[in-house]
Amino acid sequence: MARDTVFALRGAGRRVDILVKKSFAAAADETGADRVISYDPKNQSAVKLIRELNTERYDEVFDLHSNMRSRFIAALLKAKKKRRIKKHFWRRKLMVWLKYIPKGGYSVRDEYLKTCGLDPKEHPAAVSVKKIKRKKGSVRVLFHIGAKHRLKRWPHYAKLAELLSENPSVSVTITGIKDEVEKDDEILYIKKRNIRNMIGKTDQKGLLREIERCDVFVGNDTMAAHAASLYGKKAFVFLGPTASGFGFITKDRFDIIERDLTCRPCHLHGGEKCPIGDFRCLDAVSPEAVCGRIQKYIGKAGG
Repeated sequence: MARDTVFALRGAGRRVDILVKKSFAAAADETGADRVISYDPKNQSAVKLIRELNTERYDEVFDLHSNMRSRFIAALLKAKKKRRIKKHFWRRKLMVWLKYIPKGGYSVRDEYLKTCGLDPKEHPAAVSVKKIKRKKGSVRVLFHIGAKHRLKRWPHYAKLAELLSENPSVSVTITGIKDEVEKDDEILYIKKRNIRNMIGKTDQKGLLREIERCDVFVGNDTMAAHAASLYGKKAFVFLGPTASGFGFITKDRFDIIERDLTCRPCHLHGGEKCPIGDFRCLDAVSPEAVCGRIQKYIGKAGG
């Protein structure tokens, strides 16, 4: 989401440095920033970091995270202008409590731009969905399965992989972190001629390269989905406990797969246990229906 903001700021003649946690440095490298500064809070002193940053004599500091750590760092940086993003926490909290999504689109991407003094209407997405270009006769579909929070994990990727692999013009690559996949999930062991199983075999840079090479992305509400959007990929994203109204996975950037249920949204971040016990928001989303949507898109997009 930060890429559009970086592009807009650089287009206005500003030099842009980004400070991120070390674990997100590879993704930040793709934003087009002039410099990515990685910070490891477990092994690096915040005070020392602030001293080093103050040697840069920044004119503007924009806090796009607005948590306790980022507020502390921003407060001690010497800059003529400082602004902090409005996270609208209570807006999202009310959605969870009331199970109600207000009308009118809300986008965290737009909030990034506003925080930096930019008009979102004047700065459309830097990358649009790219047309599929077949290479060696195959359309490359990437699954990024799993998620940090259990309730974000759609449980039918194995069946979807089998269905898509029946199309000889489709090849499926599966990525993910083993710790974020259920241990008894058959997707961990799936093998087939046109299915490449890369679960647990890519670091963040490797994952980004896989996303960059694919034609179609399928995944849960995670960082990988945002990377797919950054690269201009058609991204099918499952939403269960969370909702597009939160402003992260939005309908203008993703093909959202979700069910209209009175129990949604149920959690700000994902959660570990279904409040009503049957996980109907994602478990009842059939792989056959999802396969149909993907195949329809591939057909229209030239696959």
